[in-house]
Amino acid sequence: MLKSPLLSTRKGWIAIIAIICIPLLYSGFYLGAFWNPYGHLDRLKIAVVNESPSSQTTKLIHSLRSTNQVSLMTAHRAAKELSTNAVAEVITIPKTYTMGLKSRHIVPLQFTLDAGNNYLQSVLMQRQVQAIELSLQTKYQSYIAQAIAHVQHGSATLTKSSDQLSRSLDTLTTNSQSLAAHTKALQTQVPTAVASPLATIQTNQSKISAGLQGTYQGSQKISKGLSVLTNSLSKMPGHPPALSQFGTLTIRHSVSYYGEGLAPYFLALSLWVGTLVATVIIPGGQRKTLTLRQRTSFGIQMSQVIVLAGGLLLILPIRPIAPLTFWASLFLIGLTWWSVIRLLAEKLGDAGRIIAIALLVIQLAGSGGTYPMALSPGFFRAVHAYLPLSWAVSLIRYSLTHSLGPAAETDTIKLAALMVVCWLLTRFTRAHLRFETPLLEPEE
Repeated sequence: MLKSPLLSTRKGWIAIIAIICIPLLYSGFYLGAFWNPYGHLDRLKIAVVNESPSSQTTKLIHSLRSTNQVSLMTAHRAAKELSTNAVAEVITIPKTYTMGLKSRHIVPLQFTLDAGNNYLQSVLMQRQVQAIELSLQTKYQSYIAQAIAHVQHGSATLTKSSDQLSRSLDTLTTNSQSLAAHTKALQTQVPTAVASPLATIQTNQSKISAGLQGTYQGSQKISKGLSVLTNSLSKMPGHPPALSQFGTLTIRHSVSYYGEGLAPYFLALSLWVGTLVATVIIPGGQRKTLTLRQRTSFGIQMSQVIVLAGGLLLILPIRPIAPLTFWASLFLIGLTWWSVIRLLAEKLGDAGRIIAIALLVIQLAGSGGTYPMALSPGFFRAVHAYLPLSWAVSLIRYSLTHSLGPAAETDTIKLAALMVVCWLLTRFTRAHLRFETPLLEPEE
């Protein structure tokens, strides 16, 4: 019985084990990267522009810092950080905010997001905006409830005091009048020796009358205060203000559909997969036929780009803001993937394909094409900036929405440099470590 080269050689078993591990590699990396993104929302950075410095706004910023990464910035710097995706959101505290609090007038905060940077990030931050507005609404309702209770308590106290004072005033007036009548009668009936004490009584009676007058004036002031409190109570809001009154939301580079937000990721990803699959029919080989393999695979690659871009523009509502940049970006990305994967196939053989698959899996989780990288584990955050798929996603996002503008030029240079280097290594170097998987059936 003939032995199978694949099953009877060390090289064959290495290839089998590598292929067996691919599903684990795919699921492990991808699920590990996005196992609990909502549990790390506090990693998303927020810039706060405080145009109304006061003790009240300091307390507000402190409350934001309890659940978020908050940095105080100028308006200019905050706008720049948002455009480069260094921060996920900008919160502006308007100049009139503190004065509004003092006058019990609601001045909305200003929230700014950029959906073009990362669609899912903007969705998550919109929920965070609603949470902040709800917190402000709750605090405002508590403040109003305390104010109403204080006014009601003061009103009840003043009413009670006013009633008691009124009754005391009536009693004192009656007694004073009675005393005045009896004093006058005694003055006409008693001798002169008693007149002097009676005169003293009459003088004290005059003082009592003056005191009564002052008491009456105090009663009038209490009544006036009661009216002021009643008027304040009538001005308190009878129903809670809407959430929209506590903040205004501005979304830059708006993305209308979920698919549009994920398009950069899947466009770049599909070109990588297409290039990798092409190595099945055009594997690496002898150097004397390298030109033929390069020309044929190059033609297939460019055809993939044309069919991908043209087909999606026809069947899906993708409308790039910069159509020429969109096409140029896809051609550059297609050329770069072709150059990288052909280098792996020519120099490493079947092992190069396995490495291309491993790179694909790592880039699936580390490119930031879906959830923002701040929500991923530390490994993926560390390698994100060095992954070609990260550059490609950023470049396509720019062509679709004009977001991440400052990074577009840098990403273009990185992709072009990688393409040229890989092509030069493939074309002009002879060294190789080609690993060819043995066949399952022996050759006759």
